[in-house]
Amino acid sequence: MQLLTEDAVIVCKHELGRAGIIASQGLVMIGNRKVLVENDPEGRPIFGCPNLGATIKPCTATLAVQGGYSNLLRVNDRRVCLAAAIARGNFYIRTSMGRRMRPACASRRRAA
Repeated sequence: MQLLTEDAVIVCKHELGRAGIIASQGLVMIGNRKVLVENDPEGRPIFGCPNLGATIKPCTATLAVQGGYSNLLRVNDRRVCLAAAIARGNFYIRTSMGRRMRPACASRRRAA
């Protein structure tokens, strides 16, 4: 089981858009980095998505995670976020070695 920390890199399907992650708790740390908990990777803005055109909207925010929160580990009654977090769509968590893991979060499109 791999836990996500504030150093997690969450990218959109287009691999250049990055979600800004902020850890909401400071009690539990791994290697001096805050562990992400429930709702931390959700609703986060995405910057730099290259998917832009006349009829194409860029990825703008992550959506709700559909699975990947621990049912065993909690911090302040909020489940910790696992590296296998899955939402709707095609977002990825990049590992420190640059490999992509399973889809992580989806995008919210701006209304035209």
